[in-house]
Amino acid sequence: MQNMEMILNRAYDKPFYKTKTYRKAVKKMDRFLKPYDILVEGKSDVDCFEKEIIFHSLKTKQQFEDVFFDTYVSMYDYWYDLTYQERKKQMNMEIEKLMAKLPYFMSKGQRIFLPCFDERFNNLYTDEIVLLDLKQYHRYIRTCHQEIKLHPYGAQCYKNDFSSAEVLFQKDGDFVLYHPLMHRFYVNKNNTWAKVLSFDPKKECSEEALRKLAVSIFYDEEDTVINILLKEELVGKKIKRRLEKYQRKKQKKLKKEKE
Repeated sequence: MQNMEMILNRAYDKPFYKTKTYRKAVKKMDRFLKPYDILVEGKSDVDCFEKEIIFHSLKTKQQFEDVFFDTYVSMYDYWYDLTYQERKKQMNMEIEKLMAKLPYFMSKGQRIFLPCFDERFNNLYTDEIVLLDLKQYHRYIRTCHQEIKLHPYGAQCYKNDFSSAEVLFQKDGDFVLYHPLMHRFYVNKNNTWAKVLSFDPKKECSEEALRKLAVSIFYDEEDTVINILLKEELVGKKIKRRLEKYQRKKQKKLKKEKE
C-alpha cells in the first residue's frame, strides 16, 4: 500500500499539534502538567494522544485526592481514634461515590481509572487511598512522574474518553485508531505504530464507511480502501485523479504479469 499511502499522506498530512484546536488545548495541559514536572516533548500525533492520556489521568487522580482530603478534614477530630480498617472503610465509601461517576476499564482484575499508571498504582487510589495519610506515600501526590507508564493497556486507553482519538477496529492486541478532526487512521500492531493514513479533513464520512476503512486499512486491502474513498467522495478532485491513475497502472501491471 506504499504508493497509495504516499498519495494520501502527502496531500493530507498536517500534524495534529499544528491545528488550532490542539494548540489551544496543549497550553491548558502544559500548565496543568508543569507542577508535576512532566514534559511530553514529542510532536507526533501519537505523542499528542499520550499527553492527553497523561493529562486526563492526572486530572482524575486529583479528583481522588480531593475526596481523600475532604474526607480526612471532615473526620479529623476523631481520625486517629479509629483503627486503620475503620478509616479505610469510611474513606473507601466516599471514593466509591466518586468512581461511580468516572470512566474506567478492567486490567488483571483491577479497575483502571488512571491509564498512565500501572495496576498497582491504580489500586492505591481505588482501594488503599487511606495510605496517603502516611509520610512515605505523600510523594505520590505531586512527584508521580516516575510512576507514569506509557502504553500499558493498548487500545483500552483510547476506548474510554481518555484521548480525542477513538478505536474503530481491534483484533486481539492490535487496533486501529481514528481521529475525527484530522480524518486520519493509525494502525497499531505488536505495540508499534505501523501505519498512518489520512483523507480530506473537509469531507464528511459515515460511521459505517469509517469502520469499513479501518478494517481494510488494518488488513492492507488497498483496492478496497481506494474504492471506499472514491465512492464516498472522501478526497478532493486532484487526489481522486491520482488514485484512479494509480489503480489503472497497477491493474495494467497485474494484467501483464498474468499474460
